[in-house]
Amino acid sequence: MSQAKNILVTHAAEGVGPLTVSALAHGGHTVHAALDYSRGRDRACARRLQAQAHEQGIDIRTLDFRPQSSEKVSMAVEQIVRAHGDLDVLVHGGVPAMVGPTEGFKSEQVSSALDRYLTGAQRTMRAVLPHMRQHRSGLIVWIVSTAAGGGAAPHLGWYCAIQSGLEALAVQYARELRASGIESAIVMPGMFGTLSSPFQHPEGPDDESACEPYEQRLGKGFRQRLKNAAGGLKHREEIPGAPAGAVAMIVETPAGERPFRTIVDPMHDGADVVFPVLDRVRAEMMRELGFGELLRKVLSPAA
Repeated sequence: MSQAKNILVTHAAEGVGPLTVSALAHGGHTVHAALDYSRGRDRACARRLQAQAHEQGIDIRTLDFRPQSSEKVSMAVEQIVRAHGDLDVLVHGGVPAMVGPTEGFKSEQVSSALDRYLTGAQRTMRAVLPHMRQHRSGLIVWIVSTAAGGGAAPHLGWYCAIQSGLEALAVQYARELRASGIESAIVMPGMFGTLSSPFQHPEGPDDESACEPYEQRLGKGFRQRLKNAAGGLKHREEIPGAPAGAVAMIVETPAGERPFRTIVDPMHDGADVVFPVLDRVRAEMMRELGFGELLRKVLSPAA
């Protein structure tokens, strides 16, 4: 077991978030579960995590974290640093699914999601990186769905767009932070069951009238049809905690030996084919441009 670390997990109530918090805490680490207390689901998750910590004797700290506010994000990070002296690992948690015809999502709804999950990740990075850079060490783990580049179902347009944006951010930050001694890793879960699925609490379109033409073609039950189709493809041997285990494995792996990309996908949606090729092409372009020194050895194993 590696030395105990201080770890911040954002969006800890979403998808694989609770399992990730638990896996890391059972590894002997102090885990700060970032939750938005303005939302009832997050408050309920905080109570469950606090009870789990008490019952199982593990170190889980819940904190109010508003990703839409730079000031509140910075305050939360400073609270951790003041109490513990440093922050060793940042885990960018998952994103709930946005399911429905892409046209049906109003611009305000899209802007809110982008602000919470994509711009929110940037706010968190700006708050965390100065502390990691001061110590010339740290680890950033991005949990990004295979929908960012694998085979995606229909009516997931904005969900895929956000996931693709997070994947691009993760790649760019990995290159830029290498010289500072800060490592990056991407864990890519595929479709999992109810314990860790982003479809537990999907967000639907605000504009139902814009969905009508699509419902006329696919039927009003297209959301249930999508859920049933995904359920039919899930592998009988899926382990809902596998993505959380992958995050824990990366944290335990010594610096310099961590894989850059780990794909955990029981449905085999093609991400394990697409991303190794994409990583290679990106690396070749970096060398062609004369920035080979920003690269590190990139491994993309399928778990």
